[in-house]
Amino acid sequence: GEIFGKHISLEDVPNLCDRVILCPQDEHSLIVNEQVLQRLPEIEKVYSSVNDIECEDGEDVCNYPTEFLNSLTSSGMPPHKLNLKAGAIVMLLRNLDVNRGLCNGTRLIVRRLHNHTVDCEVATGSDKGNRTLIPRISLIPSDTFLSLKLRRRQFSIRLSFAMTINKLQEQTFNRLGLLLPQPVFSHGQLYVAFSRARTIIDESPTQTGDVFRLTKEDGFMCLNQMVTNFKTKLCADYKVRYCCPTNSIGKPTIPTIPPVINTTRPTIANTCGRQVITPSYQRIVGGTEAVAHSWPWIVSLQSRDHFCGGTLIDNRHVVTAAHCIDSTNFRVIAGLHQRTNINGPRSQILGVQRVFVHEQYNKKTEANDIALVRLAQPAQFNDYVSAICLPGPDPQESQRVTVAGWGVLSENGNSASSLRQVTVNVMNNQAQQAYRSTFDVRQQIGAGIPNIGGKDSCQGDSGGPLMYDANNQWYLSGVVSFGDGCGAARYPGIYTRTSAYLTWLRSKMNTP
Repeated sequence: GEIFGKHISLEDVPNLCDRVILCPQDEHSLIVNEQVLQRLPEIEKVYSSVNDIECEDGEDVCNYPTEFLNSLTSSGMPPHKLNLKAGAIVMLLRNLDVNRGLCNGTRLIVRRLHNHTVDCEVATGSDKGNRTLIPRISLIPSDTFLSLKLRRRQFSIRLSFAMTINKLQEQTFNRLGLLLPQPVFSHGQLYVAFSRARTIIDESPTQTGDVFRLTKEDGFMCLNQMVTNFKTKLCADYKVRYCCPTNSIGKPTIPTIPPVINTTRPTIANTCGRQVITPSYQRIVGGTEAVAHSWPWIVSLQSRDHFCGGTLIDNRHVVTAAHCIDSTNFRVIAGLHQRTNINGPRSQILGVQRVFVHEQYNKKTEANDIALVRLAQPAQFNDYVSAICLPGPDPQESQRVTVAGWGVLSENGNSASSLRQVTVNVMNNQAQQAYRSTFDVRQQIGAGIPNIGGKDSCQGDSGGPLMYDANNQWYLSGVVSFGDGCGAARYPGIYTRTSAYLTWLRSKMNTP
């Protein structure tokens, strides 16, 4: 509220263009931008992008589900859903017309919203006040991730009430709010934040518990001796310098006002494959109890009791095994940890609208053992219920992967009362074919510790996820299908390879 005020009128907007809230990470700036946007009184309009993947070979691996493509984000790209109002301050993400001052990083004021263009006014520089129409264009991120070449057709702008340090470089603002929802001092970001600062509004921000003392060192204003347990991670002198000689600053003013903005920990419930609650690492047969709600995409399929697992890939669809499905007379329980505690405070009991079993599923060989469940009502995403990411590249041989479920703890044993998990290794395809003549390397994955045994999925884990972690984001590599015994040496568990069925999943998700 100290930067933009609690209420913003259209008349105020031109005077706010030299203000910004600096955030350490993109996810924080997205949250702040939405909060400030809601302070504008104008009608909000939502623009959705059209996304696809550029393929060089035209193979089916490029046919990713629309929901997966929509979920992808990059700091240099507009979001899939771009929320705008007249009066919003935005930033250009591409050079549109350099001669007219429409360059990457130019700040604009949204004046009118049309169906296919956005009418904007240049907010800064020598071209300030000029009006321009921003069109939708096809954008490709400059960074690469998941080995995918995403192409997004959207307006090349983002809200810029709040920005990250990368976007803020080489720009000048008269008032800057610094939002620190978590410590960032270990990698030099605070130095960039305070570059050429002349006035300190809040000397002792309390958001992270860090305490500063202003001193003069070598002709610079310094932040000195942070009283925090992060001290050992700083540079040797524990100082972050203002890059201005003292004779250009004068005595800093330190009014006693509240911190710039109060914020709670940002939610990540709308980001696939990321948990709020950190899991531990172990396996189901020979594994360990999972940290409650640390796998928020895992669901329980229940009739009278749990009979199979499943995985949320968005708020309306669950991936499971075909052999789990013989009717639609079951329900899906999300947010569950204790198997029988379906009425717990975190649980969501969801009905089934429709089930898609793969048309070529073979009960004898377990080929194409995959099914998609459409929920009768959407799951409510929060810290305890969210979606996993559909796979990009498959995990490689010997890579660690994780399985979780409520299945029996030993062959012919009792079902687990709480969610359990285990970590195993992806097995060699040639070895799998030697164990089982029906093993199909294109459609199945083998995982376990075959020479040792003791770690495996078992009855009741069927339909649950085989998950792998890439850059702190989890992907659905496989679906628990079958095995010979539970944790038997030389016979790893077999999982349906999800990446082989992306085209099928996308088709069914788009089926009315």
